[in-house]
Amino acid sequence: MDSTIRSLTIPSKNTESKSMKIKSLVLFLTLISTACILKAQSYNIIWDQELPIRGTSSESVIKRTGKLLNPGFTDKVMYFRYDLSKAISGHDGAFCFGANCFYLFEGVDDPKERPGQNLSGFGSLDLLTDIVPNGLKGTTSISFTLFDGNNEADSLPFSITWIVDDLSSVPSAFDAGITSGPLPASSVLTVNGDALSNVRGYNLYSASGNLVRTFITAPSAVQQFDISDVSAGRYFLLLTQQDGSVTQLPVVIAK
Repeated sequence: MDSTIRSLTIPSKNTESKSMKIKSLVLFLTLISTACILKAQSYNIIWDQELPIRGTSSESVIKRTGKLLNPGFTDKVMYFRYDLSKAISGHDGAFCFGANCFYLFEGVDDPKERPGQNLSGFGSLDLLTDIVPNGLKGTTSISFTLFDGNNEADSLPFSITWIVDDLSSVPSAFDAGITSGPLPASSVLTVNGDALSNVRGYNLYSASGNLVRTFITAPSAVQQFDISDVSAGRYFLLLTQQDGSVTQLPVVIAK
């Protein structure tokens, strides 16, 4: 007991004061460091599709969706600017966040001519960017910068690239071990393959490139599609992967 008691020391008032000053300084420096990190990266975007976004020239619109997240307390009023210098003339673009969508026009862009979108503390806004290919193939890239109207230095630049091909130039899904049948089919089309677990969308196109049907299903190695009301003819089934890439399967329907 005596040795234990002797090993204990009681700090003097000067020692306590010095310790408190050190703790206060560490806390102050920590707060400054945290504030800098939050200011430099006070919001972020989570995209649903990886780049590049792929589609065909016959599609009416090719989209990329995501969410804008605010992990901090401070409300923001978000604006955006854009650059179409690397976009193909004829590929019409749009940008949507919150409930508002804005067409992207060539020429001088003044972000403040568009209404700002409120991004509340710990809140989020749905994002969508798209192009309408208007039957034109090629690669379009559009650069964007999001910024807080209350602090324009708090900005986030990013670019989105769309690769638009003709139906005939889309890679075959056969290369990924995916098959379809019967050929010809009459009422039900069956698609098989382990790689179907990565497919998020199926679109049936006519040979002339018109969208005929969109199928929405849960991921599965076997998919069956009702085509009983689709006219006889030759078609392409386009499979869109989770990363945005597209493959195709030939489809023949006979009645």
